[in-house]
Amino acid sequence: SNFVKPNGVTNPDGYGGTVISPVLAQVGGSQNTFKNDIGNAAFPTGTVITGVAWPANPALLATGWIDVPLAVGEYTLSVTNLAATVIQDNDDGTGDFWAVELAGVGVINNLTVNVVPLPADAPTLDAAGSRYLAISPGGGTDPLALQVSPTCPGGSSSYVGPPSGPHNVARLVSDPVDAAFLSPAAWGATVYVTGPDVIPTTGYRLEADIGVAGSANLLPPVNTATPTWGEASGVAPVDIDDLLCTLAGFAELFTPQCTLFGADLTGFDPNQLIDIDDVIAMLGAFAADPYPGPTPCE
Repeated sequence: SNFVKPNGVTNPDGYGGTVISPVLAQVGGSQNTFKNDIGNAAFPTGTVITGVAWPANPALLATGWIDVPLAVGEYTLSVTNLAATVIQDNDDGTGDFWAVELAGVGVINNLTVNVVPLPADAPTLDAAGSRYLAISPGGGTDPLALQVSPTCPGGSSSYVGPPSGPHNVARLVSDPVDAAFLSPAAWGATVYVTGPDVIPTTGYRLEADIGVAGSANLLPPVNTATPTWGEASGVAPVDIDDLLCTLAGFAELFTPQCTLFGADLTGFDPNQLIDIDDVIAMLGAFAADPYPGPTPCE
């Protein structure tokens, strides 16, 4: 407030500056370093605060937003004519005015926004089972990451790690540094996603990230929901057909209706192997036992 009228001095339109299209001019303000009082002019009339933006303790001067055109292209918001004064080290404020001098200008990092076309074939999201999601990364050649979020209270976003193995399975990772940025071809026609946060009867949102690592640029979301615990045949409710699917999977006999991903139920991290634990879990689901694992929701 000491840099804003009436305590300080600003552009007539205020600290935020004046729009002189296409420029936003004279952003910022200054303190009453020349010790004006109300008997001389209406402003500035404030006192001077020292120690603002001291070395190694930077001050945030202004924030804002900008509308970027929808047209494909690169748009840059540039800072020009940057100037600041600093109070001289040896000034103790006892004189008729505060002695100031120009500060040097350091590194200026302008804001550049790159508007790119949406992929011709947008990614899709489906449930492959109560513990698996199926993602088709869409078309195009540019690398993209995949962000998945449970749409429930307390759910947090995760990225998809690199797929591997004969079934092209990837796991959710909590650290964006571990996210895989791959071309659609490298992701594969369908990548199957699992992990402790992929659980039954839960909604999920997929947002493809076409930015760069550490700077997200998310496409419009698509949504799906996982089936109930134990639903292996793709048709609710859990019944004898689901139990038969799991037994067939135990014998490594899979069909379009009875898939590996529908029958693979157990484990903190499902392992694409139908074993006796999956059969026991299916028997429990058939008996209406609840899902026994943790939830990413509140």
